Amino acid sequence: MTNAIILATPEQIEQTRAVVSTLPPVISDDASAQLTRNWLTCCQTELANRTADRQERSRPHLDALETIRAEYRAEDNWLDATITLLKSRLGHYELACQQLQREAFARAAQAHEAGDHIAARVEIATSNELARSGAPPGVSVREVWRAEIVDASLVPREWCAPDEKRINAVAKATAANDNPPPIAGVRYVKGAIVANKRKGTSK
Repeated sequence: MTNAIILATPEQIEQTRAVVSTLPPVISDDASAQLTRNWLTCCQTELANRTADRQERSRPHLDALETIRAEYRAEDNWLDATITLLKSRLGHYELACQQLQREAFARAAQAHEAGDHIAARVEIATSNELARSGAPPGVSVREVWRAEIVDASLVPREWCAPDEKRINAVAKATAANDNPPPIAGVRYVKGAIVANKRKGTSK
């Protein structure tokens, strides 16, 4: 049997809020530090209790919701994948139709310049028929450019960004008492990380 979780009342939370608001914003002595630690522990304990209570109360609802989702999951996943596949096929089809339309229009122009008006009308009719095919509902197709790096050494400097993730990894891997290895154009700044460790809680 689990122990009942006793939560602070709204009035008690409000009292805690009032006291915490009077704590010094800058800790300058041991007494203030200890007082801050005490209220930090109080707030952490209360938050842990409230989190555990919320999870306990919501568990039956979450279990029921997961059961309902499981009933639909397999078919929904298949439908999503099928919709994506069919849209892709129709998209490729429309791109092919657009290409054929452009080719038919070009042949019509050539036939018109050559004086073959019958062939020109045939090609124009073909082009119009392809244009009427259109995209199916929910499918939008357009041609776009994309960049592909073929030789990174030739890319102008203004298009190259420093690898900040890698540089920060080097800094973090350096002990606080040591100096990080020098990197041209990089300045290291030492800071402090405050960890709020709450045992027995999860988000």
